[in-house]
Amino acid sequence: MVGRITRDIIETKIGRQITNSKIFSKPANSGPIMIPPIPDSKFIGTLPEGDLEGPNLQEKQHQDAYEAEVKLYRSLEDLKKNYVVIHQLKFTHEQYSVFVKEHNCNKKLCERGEKDHPCHKQLRQIEGECDFVVVGANCFLNFVVIFEVKALTLQNADEDELKFVGCCKSALLQRKRMKDLVKSIDRTVVTFEFTVFPNISINDVEERYLNDETIIFSEDLHYITSIVASCEDFSRFLVPIKFDFRGGLCRCLTGLWCIDQENKWDVTSCELTKCIKDIDQKLRGALVTRKAVDSETYKTRGKGKAKRKKIYPENPEMVEAPDLFKSYLNISCLTKDQLDVFNSEERFLWVEGPAGSGKTITMLGKIIDIVKNKSAHSRVLLLIYGWERVPAVAHYHKILNSIFEERTCAVVTHYYKNIKGDIYDKVAAAERSLSKRLMKYSKLRIVILLMQDKNVSTSPKIYEIMTSFNYVFVDDYQKLIDITSDHNANYISNYIANEYFSQCNIFLDGLQPLVKNRATNNASLWVFCDMGQSWSNPILAAFNKDDKKVLDEFRNMFESQKKLSVNLRNTYEIATVLSVIREHYNKMDLTDKSNLLGLQPQERGHFLRGTKPTIYLKLDNSPAAFEGILEEEFKLLRGPGSSLDQKNIGIMFHTDLHNKEELYDSICCRCIVGQNVYEIYDMNDVIETKACSSAEWAAIIYIFRFYSESKYYYESRRFSDLIPFLYTALSRARVHSTVIIYNYTPFHCECTDKMLSDLYRNYRDVCKMIISDDIYHNFHPHVNLYF
Repeated sequence: MVGRITRDIIETKIGRQITNSKIFSKPANSGPIMIPPIPDSKFIGTLPEGDLEGPNLQEKQHQDAYEAEVKLYRSLEDLKKNYVVIHQLKFTHEQYSVFVKEHNCNKKLCERGEKDHPCHKQLRQIEGECDFVVVGANCFLNFVVIFEVKALTLQNADEDELKFVGCCKSALLQRKRMKDLVKSIDRTVVTFEFTVFPNISINDVEERYLNDETIIFSEDLHYITSIVASCEDFSRFLVPIKFDFRGGLCRCLTGLWCIDQENKWDVTSCELTKCIKDIDQKLRGALVTRKAVDSETYKTRGKGKAKRKKIYPENPEMVEAPDLFKSYLNISCLTKDQLDVFNSEERFLWVEGPAGSGKTITMLGKIIDIVKNKSAHSRVLLLIYGWERVPAVAHYHKILNSIFEERTCAVVTHYYKNIKGDIYDKVAAAERSLSKRLMKYSKLRIVILLMQDKNVSTSPKIYEIMTSFNYVFVDDYQKLIDITSDHNANYISNYIANEYFSQCNIFLDGLQPLVKNRATNNASLWVFCDMGQSWSNPILAAFNKDDKKVLDEFRNMFESQKKLSVNLRNTYEIATVLSVIREHYNKMDLTDKSNLLGLQPQERGHFLRGTKPTIYLKLDNSPAAFEGILEEEFKLLRGPGSSLDQKNIGIMFHTDLHNKEELYDSICCRCIVGQNVYEIYDMNDVIETKACSSAEWAAIIYIFRFYSESKYYYESRRFSDLIPFLYTALSRARVHSTVIIYNYTPFHCECTDKMLSDLYRNYRDVCKMIISDDIYHNFHPHVNLYF
C-alpha cells in the first residue's frame, strides 16, 4: 500500500509483475488471457420466487446485471488468440487522475448542474468502471475493444423503449470515460466501443436500433470472436505498426485492475490457482450467502472495527448453522433440509440426496452431537467404503478425534485378502480379528469401519458387531451395493444368470437384520446415499428385478425418509453440469421400457462461479495420446507460484487392468515438465473414482477409458458406464475439473452420445468440450448429428 498513487507504481510495480507472469509467457494462439481468470462472484445467494421487494429486489437486480456480464465473459473465453480480456476494471478518482489529469464531472446528481465543470470527487471515491476491455492479441496490433453490458430485460410494457434508450445513453458515457483513459495511456491506439444487451433479442427492438453497429444483442454473442477479429483486421489499416504497443498499455490497465479503492494490491489475485483456492475456501465453509461471507470477512479482517448493521436479502433455502458445525466442521450455513435431518430423532432414518447436497456434513454433525450431548456410554459405528490412505477417511478421523482432548475415534478395516483358505475360512478369520480390534477400542466412542472391494463377504457375526454399538451410520451406501455387486459378477451375462446377493455380505448379514430385528436390538441405523453415483443401479433395475426388490424392501423398512436436493459443495458451473448428467442418467433405461430410475433431482444452491469443466474426447486408445493435456494441466495447477498444494488436486481414473500400468506411467511422468519438478504423484496418489467422496478436492483430473467393447448388452443395444462414473468423478471437484475420455467411440451408446451432445450444444456457458479431429474424420458426417 502507498499513500499517493503514481503511474510508475501502477504500471511498473504492479502491472509489470502481472504481464510478465501471465501475458508474455503464453503462446500466441493459446486463447485469451482472462483477468480475473474466474468471474468474481458477489451476488451469490438464491432468492425467493415470485414478486420481490426491498433488499430481495435490489439483490435480484444486482444478480441479473452480473449474470449478463458473465454471459459476455463466457463468450470472450472462446477467443482463439491470446487477447488480454480485463473484466470489471474499476478505478477511483485519484487513480483515474493519474492518467487523465483534468476531466469533467460526470456525477449524475451533481449539485452544480448539468453543465461541464471540473470533477470535484474525493480522491478515494469511485470514478467509474468498465465491464470489459479487450487488448490486441500481439505487441504489433494497436487496438482496444471496450464493452459495456446492460442487463435490461424488456417486459412488453410502454416504458420499455424509454429504458432501452436510457441504457444506451448511460453506456455511451461509460464508454467515453474508458476511451479517455485508454487514449491518455497511448494516444495512437484505435478504440472500438460496443454496448451489449445479453437479455434482449434482435426481434424485440425496432429496426432503427439494429442499424447501430455498436449495439450487440443476445444472438450476437455467438459471434463475439468474429467481432473482435474484425476490429483487429480494421485496425491494421488505420495506424502504423508500433513495436511493443501492448506492453505499456497492458501494464497500466492490469495494474489499475489489481489496485483497490484503498490503493492496496495483491498481484496473485489475477492468478487462476489463487482464485480456485479462494472459491474453494468459501465452498468448504458453505459461505454461500452474502451475510455469511461478510461475517467471515469481519472475523478475519474486522478486529477493532465496529461491525456495521446490514439488511441482507432473504435466501429461503439457507439457515445459519448451529455452533457445533461452526466449531468442528467450519461450516457457516446449512440448508433447511440439512437442519431438519440434523434435528431428527428417528431411530431408523434414510437420507437421500445428489452429490454436493451436504449428506456427509450433516452426518458428521449428527455424530458429533451424539458424542457430545448423549449418554457418555453411547457409541457410534460409522460404516464406509474406502482405504485409510484415502483423504476423506483421514479427514473424518481427524474431525471425529477433535471432539474431546482425549482420543475419541479409531479406524479399523474389514480385510481378509491375504488370509489363506476358502472364502468361509477367510471371513471367519477376518471377523475374529475385527472383534479383537474392536475390543481394543471398546473405550472409544466412535469407530470407523472400512469396507473394501474384494473384502466384502461377511458372516452373521457382523450383526453382533453392529449391535454392540448404539448408533450405526452408513455413508455412501450406494458404494457398498456396487462393490457387493461387483464382487459377485463381472459381466452382464453374470448379472442376469446370478443373483447379486447370492453370497454372504454386509447387506444380508448386517444392515438388513439390524432393521428387521429392531425389536430385539437397541441399535439405531441412519443411511445416507445417492443412487445417482451408483453404476449398478440401472443394471439392477433392468436385469435383477428380485434383487432390486430386496433393496427396495429394505429401504421401505425405514420409519422416516428425508431428501436433500440443494447443491452447496460445488461451483455453479460444476453443479449445472452435474444436474444435466443426472437428468440423462435418470432416463437411462437399458430395457427400453421408459422406466425412470427415480433419482432425486439436483437443485442450484448458489451462484459461486468457477472454471468451466473441460471435457476432452479422444479417439486414441493409448494414454500416451493425452500426455500433452496432462502436462498443461500440471503446469496450470502446480506450476511456479501456484497457490494449490498437492493435497488440493485429485487424480482419478477408470480403466481396465490392461491399461492401468501404462496409465500410471503417463500420470507419474507428467509431474516432471521441462525444468520444473513438481511433487511426484505415485500410484497411491492416483485413485479410482469409487474410492473418494463428493467435493473432496479443489481441482480434479479425471481419466476415463471408454469401453467400445461394452460389457453391457440388451438384445442388440450396447451401454457404456460413462454417465454414472462421469457424474461421480465431476462431483469430487469443488471448483476446477478436467476430464479426459479416451478410446471414445460415437454411436456405441445412445444415452452417452445424447448426454455429451446436450452439454456440447446447450451448455457451452458452463462446460467446455474439446473433440479431437480424428473423431470427426473417422465418423463424418454422422458425428455431426451430436456434435
